[in-house]
Amino acid sequence: MKFGDALNALKAGRRLARAGWNGKGMWVFRVPARPSLSTRTTRSARPRPNSSAAP
Repeated sequence: MKFGDALNALKAGRRLARAGWNGKGMWVFRVPARPSLSTRTTRSARPRPNSSAAP
């Protein structure tokens, strides 16, 4: 099966498995997208000035 055919099968709700994956019984299925809340999880790369440091 070609990759494009595999994607179409997933979109149609089918599960996919292939020979050669590590472990037996492994398969994939598509989880439909749904709206989610995006949050910021990174901090600024600039160091903050240390207010307790002596000049």
